[in-house]
Amino acid sequence: MKIPMRRKVGSKESTPDDLPRVEEADLDCIEGRTPRSVSEYRVRTKDNSWRWMRSEMTGEDRDEDGRAWRMIGLMSDITDQHHVDELKKQFVATVSHELRTPLTSINGSISLLLNAMSEGIPESAKRMLSIAQKKLRSLDFVGE
Repeated sequence: MKIPMRRKVGSKESTPDDLPRVEEADLDCIEGRTPRSVSEYRVRTKDNSWRWMRSEMTGEDRDEDGRAWRMIGLMSDITDQHHVDELKKQFVATVSHELRTPLTSINGSISLLLNAMSEGIPESAKRMLSIAQKKLRSLDFVGE
């Protein structure tokens, strides 16, 4: 079932790319498959810029089949939060890239010590190098 509406906020209109996802969330709520419709989408403003909105709605006054014939909800401008989230992603990607190179070098050096140059290294030092190598491997999540 197609929802006979376009999501508008004042004189702002949402982008067609987001509408199918928003309409699906609304329809699921209307049909009673979910208790709420929660969606994020972009709207074009009067100055032709795009803003991110978050819509949370719930179906009220349901008929005998459980279909809502009235939706109430709240829409919030989350553009600033979206911007902060993108900055966080960029920061994590940059830090991950910058850490990966030295960590790879350190891991290679430890492997060289443990494998090719292990003669003459005391057992206690080998244990410590093995522990350091395990810790380095556990840091492999940085890029994910």
